[in-house]
Amino acid sequence: MALLPHWLKDLTPEMIKRAEVELGETPEKRKLAIEELRQLIDDEEDFQVPNDEQFLQRFLRAKKYEVKRAFKSLKLYYSLKASYPDVLNILPSDVEHILKKDIMMVTPKRGLNAEGVLIILLGVVDDDWSVSADDVTRAAFISADIGVEAEASQICGSSVIFDLNGVTWRTLVRLSTPKVLSLMAKGLQDAWPHRINGIHVVNEPSYFTYTYNILRPMLSRKMRKRVHFHGKNLESLHKHFPTEILPEALGGKAGKKDFKEFRENILDREKLGERLRDFVYEGVKFPEANSESFESESYN
Repeated sequence: MALLPHWLKDLTPEMIKRAEVELGETPEKRKLAIEELRQLIDDEEDFQVPNDEQFLQRFLRAKKYEVKRAFKSLKLYYSLKASYPDVLNILPSDVEHILKKDIMMVTPKRGLNAEGVLIILLGVVDDDWSVSADDVTRAAFISADIGVEAEASQICGSSVIFDLNGVTWRTLVRLSTPKVLSLMAKGLQDAWPHRINGIHVVNEPSYFTYTYNILRPMLSRKMRKRVHFHGKNLESLHKHFPTEILPEALGGKAGKKDFKEFRENILDREKLGERLRDFVYEGVKFPEANSESFESESYN
């Protein structure tokens, strides 16, 4: 099976069929669900968000077209943005300096099941005290916001690989703040419209248990089952990801890490970031809510 490019513009016939089988998506059901979700938004006092189909289907697909669950997720998404605007309600340009640190990337090719794969290299920031826990969180969440605009990721899901090679105890404590860990748990499970296929931790030191023991109680049983620890065993990692998409550092055949394409695709979507940033929650504008349609930016 040929591996698909990550920044895929159109759905394949197989993906359309998968959406029907796994998510219950049909043109008729999508139309009715969009109308019902729009009505819930209209009925919610002091709540104004983008309400076009391209945006709302993110949440409907993430919750398998259970409209009330999708609405609950949508509200939590904006609640978190309103509560932590300096971290979550930002633009791609706000994290350009962090993306240039080459801390994270998506693999140019998708996984075997067409899922997106994000790699986060926490060891890169070990001696860089200019990068804070909030900085990494900003870059990760805006990248997730932009990445899920690809319909292939909405349907086929995404996986995250945390490479902890070179992370010292000091850096681990610095990056594992209660706020960051709480946002990660709430965002992954309840707020951000993602289908998380797996979270994979590789090259983790023994003291990583410090972080995971804080995070684990915040995770649902379902999510805990999707967390995999590989240590130095790259063969274990390769059981989940084809070596063709992984960089050399993870035992892959994709050459050295290529951050340029990922960085450009995030930064090129400033207008999309502006759409996601503008909303009204509980009567407060963040920063300038408007009623223009939410337009999806094309993927090449």
